Amino acid sequence: MLLALNPIAFQLGGLEVHWYGIIIASAVLIAVYLAMREAPKRGIKEDHNF
Repeated sequence: MLLALNPIAFQLGGLEVHWYGIIIASAVLIAVYLAMREAPKRGIKEDHNF
C-alpha cells in the first residue's frame, strides 16, 4: 500500500505551509516548553533562559 501525501499542508493566501515546517516549528515549541519547565528544577533563573 502506497500513501501519497501532499508536501504542502495548507495555503494561506499565497503562502504555502509545508509539513516539514510544521514539524520543525512544533519541535522548537516543545523544546522551549521543556526548557522553561526544567530550568527551575536545575537552579537556572527565569531571565537566563533566553
